[in-house]
Amino acid sequence: MTTERKKPCPTTWAACSRPAAASSPAWHSARQAARLKHARDLHADSPDAYWAWVAGQQRWMAPWSTVRCGDLGDFTYFAGGRINVADNCLDRFAEDPATAGRTAVIWRASQVTRGA
Repeated sequence: MTTERKKPCPTTWAACSRPAAASSPAWHSARQAARLKHARDLHADSPDAYWAWVAGQQRWMAPWSTVRCGDLGDFTYFAGGRINVADNCLDRFAEDPATAGRTAVIWRASQVTRGA
């Protein structure tokens, strides 16, 4: 398995990819503020660098070769990569001692009213 990444494809649409907006001061912590600043700085330098950073926080079954290739209307993110959403959403939650004892998913069936 290689960790080498190809150069991102040229982009002219950086404005279409933005990190999350600032949160309410009631939700601030120094650690999260530093992470948010880091994310925004990455995005300002290169949206592809930002998305590579985000993706790097996930577990991949197969690594990607290119962060993004193409342009609006015809583009691909993380070409060549394979990711398991259940692994990242549930298994990592269950494996973390800080969250392992908490409920990970609550499913509630809803009645669906079908039209006549």
